[in-house]
Amino acid sequence: MIKAIIFDIGGVLFNESISLQYEEIAKRFNINPKLFIAAKDKHMNRAKIGEITEDEFIKRIADELSINKNMLARYWKEIYMQKTINNDIVMLIKRLKQMKYSLIVLSNANPVHAEINYKRGLYSIFDKVYLSNEIKMAKPDKKIYDYVLKKSKLKPEECIFIDDREENVLVANELGIKGIVFTGYKELIYELNKYLL
Repeated sequence: MIKAIIFDIGGVLFNESISLQYEEIAKRFNINPKLFIAAKDKHMNRAKIGEITEDEFIKRIADELSINKNMLARYWKEIYMQKTINNDIVMLIKRLKQMKYSLIVLSNANPVHAEINYKRGLYSIFDKVYLSNEIKMAKPDKKIYDYVLKKSKLKPEECIFIDDREENVLVANELGIKGIVFTGYKELIYELNKYLL
């Protein structure tokens, strides 16, 4: 019996691709988006498991690209705030909550995005929130799934995991969690109905 539904945030609750945000930041500094993304990727792994702070993360990218750190921080937050939340998914989460399922976030998060999502109240619709930068682990490491199951007192077969990245879903499947690769709202409803009806 399904007791909990675990959601990724980045590619599930937002309408726009995160890569468009990075392209927009690069455009504001008049630099090649590939250079910006390469600099961001170089430091993202440490940021998303909390090894470096938000300020250090921004500073390292700014130093590498020779751009103003304060402007980078401002643009990053401004552009991320413009990302629109998928209201269909929000309404689905609220309906699932009324049906007494436990709703959980399991998201790889850099500290910039995590702070903004806390401020905008995005995590408040969930019962529990597990962010990679806070628990010092990231998907698709099996340890992070085990951590969530243990902390939430759940068995793998009692959970559905929804993520837009197939590699993250495959690891969940290996552990016995029912995984759904998110491709869109209608497709998600179709897949959920297989498990919840």
